[in-house]
This record gives sequence, C-alpha cells and structure tokens, in this order.
Amino acid sequence: MIAEVKGVTARFGSRTLFEGLSFGLAEGDLCSLVGRSGSGKTTLLLVLAGLLQPASGQVVRHVPDTAVAYVPQAPSLVPELTAAQNASLALRVRGEDPAVALAEARNALSSVGLEDAWDALPAQLSRGMQQRVALARVLAAKPRFLLADEPTGTLDQDTGHHVVGVLLATCAALGTTLVVATHDEDLAARFPKRLELAA
Repeated sequence: MIAEVKGVTARFGSRTLFEGLSFGLAEGDLCSLVGRSGSGKTTLLLVLAGLLQPASGQVVRHVPDTAVAYVPQAPSLVPELTAAQNASLALRVRGEDPAVALAEARNALSSVGLEDAWDALPAQLSRGMQQRVALARVLAAKPRFLLADEPTGTLDQDTGHHVVGVLLATCAALGTTLVVATHDEDLAARFPKRLELAA
C-alpha cells in the first residue's frame, strides 16, 4: 500500500469540497481523478502529497516525502535554467552526479517530445512545452508516488495523448503509483482505476 485515505474532509471557507473520503492506493496503481471544476480535485492531490492538511481525517503515506512528486497545473520552472537543467533539478537536489542527472533529464525530455529543446530557456518555450518540461523533471526522478494536476490542460490533443501514454508506460514500468486529475473523460478512460468527486 502506498497511501490510505481515512475519512478525509476538506473545506474551502464555509464550503465543504468533499467529506468523509476513504480509499487506498496500492503500489503501481494508475488512477484518474475526475470531477467538475470546483469539486476539489486539486485540493485532494495536495492533501495526498502532504502539502495541505485536511479539515478532518488523515492520509497515511507508506513512502518517504522524497519519493512523492506533485506536478501542478502551472509549470514551475527556473527562468535562468535551460529545459535540460530544469528537468535535472530533482535529481541534482537528491545528490545525483550532475552528468548523470543531465543525461536522465535529456532522456525524459525526449520521451515527451522535447529532444530539440534541451538548451532552450523557459521564456523560449510555449506554456505547453513548459508543462512537458515539468513532467520530464518528475519522470527523470522516478518517484514512487506521482500526482499530476491536469497535466494535458495546456497541450493539444495529439501531444496530450502522447504525454499521457508516456506517463502511463513509465509509471507501469517503474511500479509508480500515479494519480492524474482531469476533467477529460477520454483521458480518464485510459486509466485502470478511477476516483470521482461529486461537485
């Protein structure tokens, strides 16, 4: 088991987003998280990642914080670093040899279709390309528990289809537990497991 959600309730101001939520995520689960805008998908991802405390209940994670990765909707890249340097950051912070980290980052960038953008700065990339760099950064780090918030929201349909395929294949190969929040039913249908939040 990677994580156990036990009676979790989350509120935004006076509004309850979800209440008494309980479920488990096993090693290697590939799960879509669906629900309308405002249903609490982002909030639940933040709670699962340990970045937000619920109003009540608890999340028990059976992996260290260093094995958990969260990819927000808005890409968070360092403007002064190239795409490859940004994609290698998680590995560098972990203490990986710089040359090895850069090689892993370039492989991850190539997997999401950015093999020609290794040396580009974020300002030279579209928002969709920046999002793919952010995804490459977590894929290079090979987390055990990966949470992604609308990772295809800024991508065109073909690119989004490819990136989701890369996410699913990579996580399946590594045994990584993956939860992807989406409002796209076609995307959600590609995942073996599904969590649904009522609006």
